[in-house]
Amino acid sequence: MLQSRDGNGSRMLSLITEQFLLDPRLSLYKSQPMPDKLRRLWDELACLWVFVVLNPTAISQDRDEWATNFEEWNSIDGCPPEDPQLPTNTQNVPANVRAIFARALDATKLMWDNEALQETLRSDTGSSEYLEEELTIASARVNALRCHGYKTEARRLAVAVVRGVKRQIWRRVEQHKQFVAGRSTSCECGYSSMAPYNVDTACMGNPLNPIGCLFDTLIEVCLADGGDRANSDVDVVNDDKSYKHTELPSGSENDSYLTLAVQIAIFGLGQQRMKYSGYKETVARQQEKDLIQLLRKVPLDDRVIAALRDQVSLMFDGGAGSALEALIHPDSAPIHYFAKFLFQSLLPHDNDLAFKVGIRALRLPPTETEAGDDPMNYVEQRQCELATALLVAANSEQLEDVLRAVRSHMHSPSQIFSLAQHAKTESNSASDLKKAALELGLIVLKKTKNKSHWRRSEMVRWVIKTSAPDAGDGELLNVGKQWEGWLTAVEACSVLSPVLMSCSENGERLAIRVAMQCAADDPAHCALSALTMCEKDNTTFSQAFDLVVSAANRLPASQLFAIARYLDSRNQSRRAYDIALLALKALRIAYNEDAHPAISDIHWTCSLAMSLGKGELAHVVPILVENVHCASVLSEILRRCTIGGHAPHPAHVTTRGRAHERAPLRQLLDAAICAYVNTTHSRLAHISPRHYADFVDFLQTAQHTFAMAPDGPLQFAALIDNMRLVYKGKKKLMALIKDRFNM
Repeated sequence: MLQSRDGNGSRMLSLITEQFLLDPRLSLYKSQPMPDKLRRLWDELACLWVFVVLNPTAISQDRDEWATNFEEWNSIDGCPPEDPQLPTNTQNVPANVRAIFARALDATKLMWDNEALQETLRSDTGSSEYLEEELTIASARVNALRCHGYKTEARRLAVAVVRGVKRQIWRRVEQHKQFVAGRSTSCECGYSSMAPYNVDTACMGNPLNPIGCLFDTLIEVCLADGGDRANSDVDVVNDDKSYKHTELPSGSENDSYLTLAVQIAIFGLGQQRMKYSGYKETVARQQEKDLIQLLRKVPLDDRVIAALRDQVSLMFDGGAGSALEALIHPDSAPIHYFAKFLFQSLLPHDNDLAFKVGIRALRLPPTETEAGDDPMNYVEQRQCELATALLVAANSEQLEDVLRAVRSHMHSPSQIFSLAQHAKTESNSASDLKKAALELGLIVLKKTKNKSHWRRSEMVRWVIKTSAPDAGDGELLNVGKQWEGWLTAVEACSVLSPVLMSCSENGERLAIRVAMQCAADDPAHCALSALTMCEKDNTTFSQAFDLVVSAANRLPASQLFAIARYLDSRNQSRRAYDIALLALKALRIAYNEDAHPAISDIHWTCSLAMSLGKGELAHVVPILVENVHCASVLSEILRRCTIGGHAPHPAHVTTRGRAHERAPLRQLLDAAICAYVNTTHSRLAHISPRHYADFVDFLQTAQHTFAMAPDGPLQFAALIDNMRLVYKGKKKLMALIKDRFNM
């Protein structure tokens, strides 16, 4: 309706606006964010009003009516604010916050009677510059002209605006050069909170999309199937669209509508802007993505590359407004996605400038944002994509510059790991890239060594088992010599040492040395692995064994038993016995732990001691008596030791010549009887009727052990009599005991 200049367009838009304001959901958005889809509709509505108001043929009466409507709509409770970062509730925001139609209200005060503006619209020379207004306002005029059907005037104004922007860039570059020349020292590339920073001039993220508007206005002239075909020189087909250089009516011979479109797009994308959050950041990213997709369809002929090169070179000297300035504010949004496009476009034509852009744009200040944060994930992923492009295309000299930038500016271990994997995949036979992949992997291991990372084990295995061997034996040996900076003792012993063992003779010696170092640092987890590594060398095996013995007080009993069993399997029974004794000394089994996991290890230790001799068993028994207080465990050990592993019913064993009546088993028998007495009283103190039957079965088991002692039956009878005296109130229990034992 606007393009056909139908006067009913504004009336239709008024009805739509009133329906928007009657939305009952607006009251909900006083306390919660507005959904992005709905906010996008509000922004489009507000932008449409700006274009309606900027109708060059609109009369003052219409402007006054629109201004009244805007003021009324802005005052309605629930009208969204102009800044989507702010809540709708006017009680929680400052009084000077602008409502969403404030921009349209400002536009009612913009006139078209400016002499310079009128001259630009009438002139077809193509050499005029329009510097009278801010870029956002000027581009809004261009869009308004297009909306109302004045395409020729819109194109003229767009050319003038772009030329004005170029003039401002040159002025700023000259001022910046004078400022830099006046400094006593040069600053390094990086971030500084003292860096000049103006967030109000950034175009990306503005709902009016000024850069996109100017680009579209200029590029539509260059379509091969539309626009003015006069003054065209070269046709280039790219994908589904064909573009051509359409010359300006007059002006610089190097400029065309196509080169101007490219220059204004590069300027807008290369502006330093604030990092937004939520919806506003989504809008900025989408505008950047759309504009870059359009730029990818532009033919990269000599004229476009020259314009691209000139514009990029200016960005390095652009002062506070450029995202490629040496020092930028930490709150500036990164330009990784845009820089990747520039790098890929310039690489075939200007290798040095392409890498200069890529390395400068790779920077990203460290943040305290938690892992898994979606905005940071997006930024770090784009950074990784740029770094991958740089790494794959770099020669041997440039590779070190890229790695230096990665070390300084990439902070996400996951993204650096992905970069290393990409480098490894693209390396083929390139040794430099293989070494770069290994170096990146080692950076990841260093960053995550003392932190919990869910991919740590995967990273360690990939670096040690895949990347390091692929980089060569020399690189693998270097990792083995300096493993402490990248790996924990457990990782080095379990992953690195086995890989070194299969490397070479030097690798085997290094693997043993690494295993010994790991066992010294973390004997609890590495001692057994160290023994396994050293088993072919008697000298180092003895050293590893001595290390285990010296660190026994720091090892859990389960680990010591495992080491002892390993030694026994290697026919090192004496050493196995020594370690098993240390394990027994570290063990504690309470009276009620009859299912303790170490019971099988105790039985194995006793069997080992018996196989070595009576003296060895004599050393084991006192330790068992001191550390094991479970009656059933002690009685089972006694039976196994008495019968040599076969345990018939004690009542069937003759009393003459029985081994348990002599040292060292007599001490074990007394301990078992004492444990049964103590356990009996302990269980009776808290027994309930439902446990009576189990208790009687327990007493019957105890009776078998008592029977092994010469005076055992008398001791057992004394125990029963004591129970009857002390627990005579438990008549049901006493009756069950009498029936079972006939006492």
